[in-house]
Amino acid sequence: MDDQNKTPETPEQATPQPDLEARIKELEAENGKLKAATSRANGEVADWKRKFQENVDKQRQDEIERAEREKADRAELERLRRAETVGAYKTKLMDAGIDPASADLMAQSLPDGVKDDYFTQIKTFNAAKEQQYRTAKVDSQPGLSVGTPPAGGDRESRIVEQALKYAGLK
Repeated sequence: MDDQNKTPETPEQATPQPDLEARIKELEAENGKLKAATSRANGEVADWKRKFQENVDKQRQDEIERAEREKADRAELERLRRAETVGAYKTKLMDAGIDPASADLMAQSLPDGVKDDYFTQIKTFNAAKEQQYRTAKVDSQPGLSVGTPPAGGDRESRIVEQALKYAGLK
């Protein structure tokens, strides 16, 4: 029944109506505006992406520079610590009786981790050498001996004492 109420299309109805042509033109204009907006948005995204990449690159460069500064600071700290250690070693060597020039050379060449017993051994060695020197000096003087005090009591002890003072050994 519905088929009977329909009328066949006439050539006027088959051609687009002015309303549809206007609507198509509106949609095409709107589509052009959307394409332009999309293009602008893509440009803005590209600008933000470029700015972001520049910021990331700057941060990376800052990190590299900071790491280099820290490395230089650590090297300087190690240099200063070594200089302090060498100075302390030089002082200990000079206290042990070594001349300043030799003490400086020895302190520069000492390996890290040298214990204080090294310096104790040097002092012990120097004390033994000094004792040998004193013994040799006293023994070379006639009538004096380092070993046992001469018999005769107090007067002879004073004479030995005076002789040692005179020789510069006391």
